[in-house]
Formats: sequence, C-alpha cells, structure tokens
Amino acid sequence: MSERRRPDPHYERLPAREYFGVLNKDPNEYRDPTALWENVSETIEELRRGVDREEVPLAELRPLLIGVYGALRIYTLRQFIDPNRAILEKYPGYCPYCHYDECHCPEVRRGLVERREPMPPRPILPQNELIRPEQAQRLLERVYGRTNEPRTVSELSESFFKEATEVEEWIEHWAAAGNAFTPEDAQAFTYELADLFARLYAVMTRLGIDIGNELAGAGGPPYGGTRRPKIAIASIYTPIPQLDE
Repeated sequence: MSERRRPDPHYERLPAREYFGVLNKDPNEYRDPTALWENVSETIEELRRGVDREEVPLAELRPLLIGVYGALRIYTLRQFIDPNRAILEKYPGYCPYCHYDECHCPEVRRGLVERREPMPPRPILPQNELIRPEQAQRLLERVYGRTNEPRTVSELSESFFKEATEVEEWIEHWAAAGNAFTPEDAQAFTYELADLFARLYAVMTRLGIDIGNELAGAGGPPYGGTRRPKIAIASIYTPIPQLDE
C-alpha cells in the first residue's frame, strides 16, 4: 500500500476481534494483503470441496461456512474494512440495479417490467453507526430472497466462488503494483468485498444459518476450538431499527 490506513475508531468493537481468535494479535499490525488472503483461499477451497459433494449434510457445511466467514472477517479487519457497512452502502434497502425494494432484475432483463425510476434516495448511515452482520444478512434476504429462491445451494455457492475469484484478482493486481492503490480503487475493492459477503450470506440464508446466532454462540463455537463469545453481539452494537422491522 502507498500509505497505511488509519484504524477505524470502532475497530475494537468489530465482530472478528471478539469472535475469531484475533484478540491476542496486535490490532495495528500490518499484514501483507496477498499473504493474508492465502488463509482465506484455503478456507474457501475447503468449502468448495464440501459443496461439490452430493447431499452433504448441513452439519458438515455449517462449520465450513462459519470458517470462511471468520477468515474473511479477519482479512477485512486487517484492511480496516467493515463489509457489513459496505453492504448497506451498496444495497441500501433496494436493488441498486433495478431499483426495486424486492429485486426484479430477471424480469427487467427479459423486458417484462421496466427499471424503477427514479432511483429511491439512499439512506444516510450515521458515521458512528455499526452494522451487525445479521442485520446485513436480513436486509439482503428482503431484497434478494425472491430472486434467490429458485436457485440451489450449489448455484448460490458458485456465485460466491466467482466473486471470491474477482477479489483475488484485485489482490494479485495490487501485489504486482507494489500494493499501491488509489482511493477510488480502495472504494471499489471495498464494494467487491461487500459483494463477496453478500453471496456468502445468501448461501447461509438458504441453509437456515443465521450469522447472528452463530456469533452469539447459539449454534456452537463459531470458529473451531471450544471458545465462545463472552457476550452476545446485540449487547455491543447499536441497533438500527429500520433494518430489523
């Protein structure tokens, strides 16, 4: 990177610090983005092998999905990116492509309905507002649940794997450029990561996995071992009522 980013002022309160084994790490330690992505790639490959098996039981997919979430969340923390906030910036309660509260992109592409115009105003997210991952997951389900319903777990997973490849291409591009990037590139990369998390949440939703329950310990230890969170997520985040209605 051309210069190190300043840590998010709420860095200590972001979920992976609490739930994915990085409490004993220096929060300001610089990690090379290419090297750090290797761990993410390994967990994604484990998930791919699991999804490729026929009729794999949910009990086996659950820890793989949570493992991928944990690896990705650690990666975004090291890059000082909050993907859940980025999801709400890119998908602010409606589809940014067809502009409907419930996505109608398939019908728009087939010419059955017109794109909604004008685009609804984007809600302003307070600078100090933290977005819980389950809020982002539920928001995406409201917007894309209808279009995702006909898709199988394998199809939804393939969308996630495709998005992961695009993120990896960004990282390889930066590595070739000496990890230097413009502010515009940084914003675009943040939205690529938001898309990656959105695809992961779609797979979880289809399988009935609520990321909030997993992080709060309702579904068991979230990232290997026996460690459970000390407190539930809801007690350390300020809720955003309009997202949970």
